[in-house]
Amino acid sequence: MKGRDAKPHVGIFGRRNNGKSSLINCLADQEVAIVSKEPGTTTDPVKKSMEITQIGPVVMIDTAGTDDTGEIGKKRVDKTREVIRQIDLGILVLAGNLFDQEEESVISQFEKWEVPYLVVHNKSDLDPLHDRFKKQVLEATGKQVLEFSALHPHNREALIGQIQSATPESATEGVVTAGQDAGVGLADGAAQGVRTAASSASAAIHRPPGEVVA
Repeated sequence: MKGRDAKPHVGIFGRRNNGKSSLINCLADQEVAIVSKEPGTTTDPVKKSMEITQIGPVVMIDTAGTDDTGEIGKKRVDKTREVIRQIDLGILVLAGNLFDQEEESVISQFEKWEVPYLVVHNKSDLDPLHDRFKKQVLEATGKQVLEFSALHPHNREALIGQIQSATPESATEGVVTAGQDAGVGLADGAAQGVRTAASSASAAIHRPPGEVVA
């Protein structure tokens, strides 16, 4: 993992109002990120530790829109780009069948820092994914874009599956989920019990006749 926390770091990138924060809430299955219809609600990168079913503990990083404008907006975009160096996996969030230089610039940063990434077309309940657009994204990235709706996440499991597959193994080494932790504890306890029983049996075999154990 690239972050200080011993968990995979996943960064969410895309234009303002593409539903990046909504996607994080959907993955967490609870409201952990502020959502608003007003573009630019997220102004600085925000790290959110959470546990995703089937994946385990992760750190999701919500970022400002890559298309932010003005002098302050440019600084926000610079901070967003800095996040790419800290993550194990990137998710590029599209919407409205829009993909041009803005998205290509983010992808170039992924490639520069050798960060694996996924491409998700959000808000598909409002503007479904077009076949021509899917072909455009495939030609530009070599990746299949996942059609998604954070409002109606019928294929949430598909997204989680893609995150699992795309996250480098090095990012998950040493990470144990609560269920796994409990399983390890039970296994350790059972192993200790076997060792104790074996020790007792060995002592009984080698005990002199007539010796009484207190």
